[in-house]
Amino acid sequence: MLRAIAVYEYNDEAEEFKPIKTAIKPGTLFFPNHTLSDFENTTLPKLKENDRLMSGYKMFDDKCDQEFYYVQWIPERKHLLVAISERELFDAEPRYLLININHADVRSDKVKTTLTDILRNPIGYTGRDIFTQAILHDVNDVKAIAINTINMLLERGERVQTLVEKSERLYVSSVEFQGRAEELKNSFSCCGNAKNTIKTAANKLRIVK
Repeated sequence: MLRAIAVYEYNDEAEEFKPIKTAIKPGTLFFPNHTLSDFENTTLPKLKENDRLMSGYKMFDDKCDQEFYYVQWIPERKHLLVAISERELFDAEPRYLLININHADVRSDKVKTTLTDILRNPIGYTGRDIFTQAILHDVNDVKAIAINTINMLLERGERVQTLVEKSERLYVSSVEFQGRAEELKNSFSCCGNAKNTIKTAANKLRIVK
């Protein structure tokens, strides 16, 4: 579908646009390799005099021979975004396409996308904003990490509670064991005293005899 994508920067001193990033599809019989050259020779020189385009609020589109030109001016960076298509784009397609070219130009580290990526698979960039999707993806990743962390903390909390309960049970058992040991000791002491009393009484009887 796309023949070429380019980002031009306007040079104030030379008063002309200079290409700084380009992606061009290999030429064919009907669409040769000089696609960008044709655009630069026929249309580009006229664009700086297009007030609606240069205000930054109006997308420019045009048809030249068998190609369709879609252009957007970004005033704050003085960049001109250009997409040349084999077919006419409809509805929001050109707007999304130029938005995503802009993202690839200034946010390539965020969207992980190049102009060549867009050129190879334009359908994936004419119906969605890749930067918004990248942000949502990051948000979802953060949410997943947060949920996992919360689950781990909750699980850890349950384990700590289990240990506390086990410790309490051990403490109660040790107290009960100590009490029973004291009772058993006392019972042995009691029997020991009884044996001594009997022995003393027997000795006394022997003396009487």
